Amino acid sequence: MIPAPWAGVAENDPSTALPVEVAVSVRGLARRYPGSDRAAVDGISLDLHAGEVVALLGPSGCGKSTTLRLIAGYERADAGEVWIGGTCAATAARPLNGGTPQWIPPEHRGVGMVFQDYALFPHLTVAGNVSFGLRHAAPAARDARVAALLATVGLADLAGRHPHQLSGGQQQRVALARALAPRPRAILLDEPFNTLDASLRAQVRRDLLDILSSEGVAVLMVTHDQDEAFACATRVAVMHRGRIMQSGSPATLYNRPTNRFVAGFGGDGLFLPVAVRGGRLVFPGGWPVPSLPVADPGAWTHAGDATLLVRPEEVAIEPDSSGDAVVGEGRPRGPDVEYDVRPRGAPHGNLLLRAHFHAWLAPGTPVSVSLALRHLVLFAGDRAVASLCLTAACTCH
Repeated sequence: MIPAPWAGVAENDPSTALPVEVAVSVRGLARRYPGSDRAAVDGISLDLHAGEVVALLGPSGCGKSTTLRLIAGYERADAGEVWIGGTCAATAARPLNGGTPQWIPPEHRGVGMVFQDYALFPHLTVAGNVSFGLRHAAPAARDARVAALLATVGLADLAGRHPHQLSGGQQQRVALARALAPRPRAILLDEPFNTLDASLRAQVRRDLLDILSSEGVAVLMVTHDQDEAFACATRVAVMHRGRIMQSGSPATLYNRPTNRFVAGFGGDGLFLPVAVRGGRLVFPGGWPVPSLPVADPGAWTHAGDATLLVRPEEVAIEPDSSGDAVVGEGRPRGPDVEYDVRPRGAPHGNLLLRAHFHAWLAPGTPVSVSLALRHLVLFAGDRAVASLCLTAACTCH
């Protein structure tokens, strides 16, 4: 299906240009590797605008890196199209609607790619790596661009070093500068922070995103880390088995997931069994709240057994000698503590709750548990059947 901005444009028509503010657009992109029983990429459509940071988030093997390689031109799709800067860069080898296949080689697509292992040339210096994509430029212009980029990435003093003489974070900056050198329309980042120590990751991430922002380039990054995707991107597309399950702002994915996979991959959460009866959510015996009124009963079309999503910050626990639950193991999580809590008589196992660290709750401590829901998200099976925002000025839409 053709994305809305190009409704009425015939698929596989390379003569029809897209708006130039759309840096990259893929339509119905698909790729199945020989011998595989399912597609690595299965009908993806996605737009990337100038100056935007979009993250492809999903588990290993879901098709994220293959999507990048199809966009960059390192692999050829079995179906679909790739548009870059208003020009059709690739159609499938056998376009479904007939016509001649379109193909622009990777070096002419105006897209830069930073690989997970950086893929620097070991025999070239830092300056040599950065200038590699400028070898056809006039020497003076090439040298000026390299010097400006090395200053931007904070490596001006290391121009003469070789990759093996650099730290991982420095190598990553060289790879980014090399990708930026030809002034691409978009930068593709393949798990860009995966090899860095946890202590360096946040700082390097901020620095690189600041650099990319200053260049005004569109960015598409892939990651399996929810925290990283939510911290870096203005829009996140959650992938599973080669398909995009849901795309939206981090707040939308976290608070208004459309299915159980997105809800679980997008952050910690409790999936509490409930029943919907007469405009009320009724919890089975043993859970901390017997029932909750629905703010807008008309919005809930589902009735019967269902599952309610509850995020950790929507649950409060307090020491209470006559409380309805008992604390199990506790794990520090920065300023918070994550506890396993078992409601007395609950048949469904422990709750995973998070509380602000003001006093350690030892295993066996009786506690009271209460819910302070900000959103009501109800699932029937894997699909969200209702979603209500309960907070003012919420940014989840």
